[in-house]
Amino acid sequence: MDVGEAGARWYANLTTTRDEPLQAAYHALHSAAYLGLDGGATTGTLLAAVGHALRVLAEREGTLTH
Repeated sequence: MDVGEAGARWYANLTTTRDEPLQAAYHALHSAAYLGLDGGATTGTLLAAVGHALRVLAEREGTLTH
């Protein structure tokens, strides 16, 4: 299983109706925290979706700072 690809697909499915990368990252991170390490591949997919969402946001904004 390619977790990075799975995260990108999860992100794409989540943002089909509303393209909000920060909100998608928040929901994925919250879900991953709820599942914890026992979530296995699902938790990995959600964390990969967070990374993908932040990359999308960084591309749109030109930079990403905190």
